Amino acid sequence: MEELSKIFTNEFRTLLLSAAALVFALLALWQRHRYHSLQRTVYQEQGIFKKPEINISLYTSNRTGYFIYALPLRDGIWEIPLRIQIVNNGQKDSEELEIQYKVNKLISWEASDEAVLKGPKIKNAKVFQYDEGSPFVTTVVTMDNLRHHQASSFDSILSIRSGTIEPHDIDVELKDGVKAIAKTWINFSLPLDVIVSQKEFGPVSRRFHLQVIDTSDSTVEEFFARYNEALRNSAPPPAKGFRERLRRMREGRDSIEKVILVMPDLTKKETRFVDLPDKKVPINQLPLAALRFQEGVYLGENSGYFIPNVTDQTKENI
Repeated sequence: MEELSKIFTNEFRTLLLSAAALVFALLALWQRHRYHSLQRTVYQEQGIFKKPEINISLYTSNRTGYFIYALPLRDGIWEIPLRIQIVNNGQKDSEELEIQYKVNKLISWEASDEAVLKGPKIKNAKVFQYDEGSPFVTTVVTMDNLRHHQASSFDSILSIRSGTIEPHDIDVELKDGVKAIAKTWINFSLPLDVIVSQKEFGPVSRRFHLQVIDTSDSTVEEFFARYNEALRNSAPPPAKGFRERLRRMREGRDSIEKVILVMPDLTKKETRFVDLPDKKVPINQLPLAALRFQEGVYLGENSGYFIPNVTDQTKENI
């Protein structure tokens, strides 16, 4: 009986020590959590965790990077305002900014080496434009700082002379030697790359895709109807099986992208003429307030574009 009592005593002592060890372990974890919590609070009060959060957009839209300009290109060259907006959505000011953007020369505005900056809420900023001997014209904007929850924008000009979505005829020779003309469409976009560098934090970049359609002989609705019909007539048969559908998705054939159609109010244009050796070329200028925007969807290379009610629902801003 005495031996049994000793066994129970030893087990109770072991259990008590284990419970005490568990309590001390939980207490240590609580102390550690409390220490980190207090340390985090101190860091937050000191602003150690605060950082800038730069967002880049064209005009005022951050929903997509695809823009389509609808213009009657037969009327001459069109100078369209391009507004790039930089917003600091973070909790800390961004300092010593350098904003660089590259535009393809096919739609770039030729300017002097140093241009005057136009845009709200920008102080102590300088703009430089230079040509690298490449297909791009580069513009660099330097700024002292951009405060948190502040937006700044600066304006440039697109010089649009030709379309990027248009019908195209190709000369082909058939098997029997007969020559024929194959009617097709070309569809490409011109990239606009914007890079924002800042002190103590990494750069932020975004690529935009700019396209142009010619509405000299048709309305926007008629243009996209012709394009979509041509795609349907030349589209391959529907994908059969999961692997084929997956392959098309990887190749981008069935990708879906949001697009914004830019349709200016042409009644607000101002036209000047430039003398060339053999003719006068009209240059049509439009103010930013003349731009109208409408959201749409690109449904892939087999389905084309869907722009709902472009006449009735076109908006002044986005």
